[in-house]
Amino acid sequence: MLQVIRCGLISHDVILPRDFIDTTYRILGKSASPSHDGSVSCSFAYKIQGGGAALVTWGELAKAARKLPGLEITAPQPDFRLRGDALLKIKHITPTKLKKWGGSKIAWFDPEAYLRAMKGVTKITGRDDFPVDRVKFIKMRTDVRTWNLGCGFEEGFVGEIVITIPAAWARVLKVAGLTGIGQKRSWGMGNVEVARVG
Repeated sequence: MLQVIRCGLISHDVILPRDFIDTTYRILGKSASPSHDGSVSCSFAYKIQGGGAALVTWGELAKAARKLPGLEITAPQPDFRLRGDALLKIKHITPTKLKKWGGSKIAWFDPEAYLRAMKGVTKITGRDDFPVDRVKFIKMRTDVRTWNLGCGFEEGFVGEIVITIPAAWARVLKVAGLTGIGQKRSWGMGNVEVARVG
């Protein structure tokens, strides 16, 4: 099933993630609130755009977000007509935090945790078959930085990662440019730019 990702500009005045979260809850109401069992919805991200911020939603929350002015995007699917591998550069703009097996969260780059995060991004497109075993890390240049949430601080890594993945999946992974990668994406962490090299 194809998921819809919606990208709409919220406000040029939104600077701190805390403000953005408050604005999102105010606009989307109960749709964006924690669920009845206490787990917090993870189906939206805070995307930095120039001097402002954009709300990116997916899954069920995207349906509620249709009342916002914005751009509705059909989630990309793999193109299995493409053969070979594609070289991608992923630039981490805001600090990225990863989750390891067992639930611990780390502020530094870890290949296994990164692959899990990448697979999580591709699941947004409705697929669960991203071939993590065929991803190769070519270059990693990262530093740990601090991110101001507006109600505290979190650490994560920024920098560039170059990978090869099956060419059929290149456009699917580009969805990370909207959704971000890793933990606390709704707080503005994990913003990335994904570009094909060559």
